[in-house]
Amino acid sequence: MTILEKRTTPDGVKIQIEDWCEDYSFHRFADLVAAYPICQNSVIKRRFRAECQFENASKASEAFYSLVSGEKTLDDFPFTAKIKGNDVSFRQYIPLQELYPRGW
Repeated sequence: MTILEKRTTPDGVKIQIEDWCEDYSFHRFADLVAAYPICQNSVIKRRFRAECQFENASKASEAFYSLVSGEKTLDDFPFTAKIKGNDVSFRQYIPLQELYPRGW
């Protein structure tokens, strides 16, 4: 995986364009935007990873720059996060430590 560009949105979310095409055949060049928002469903307000895969680098770049400019927010795209290997809307993310405080 190669990080091609990193920025921060006006509301403080760290985002980056990633290229996974050398690692996974189902990815095209620079087709993924990763975001690291602060979890709102948590007692401990920490960052987590959410991602959105696009058809191509052009669409990923367009989304990236619209997020950087503040024209759009993460809610305007289908960003997902993982909970126990399952994709969920990034707004539903809850840290595993809070889902299973005694371990799993």
